[in-house]
Amino acid sequence: MMALPLAYELVMGKPIIFWLGILTALFLFSAGIVMILTFHTKYKFPVDLHHKLAFIGLAFAIIHVILALSIYL
Repeated sequence: MMALPLAYELVMGKPIIFWLGILTALFLFSAGIVMILTFHTKYKFPVDLHHKLAFIGLAFAIIHVILALSIYL
């Protein structure tokens, strides 16, 4: 398929699928940290920020999974 060459294109010495995995983890971790900080510290973030970070993380996760599964197509 067309996604396979894209998945393993190197960027800074690592495949794109690696960088998408890192971005996914960072966005989902950030969404969790925003809510922890909002409920347990004096820092207050809007709930919309949590939703936006989680949605972006989910979008990166879907792209990451599609590229990972394209290996087997």
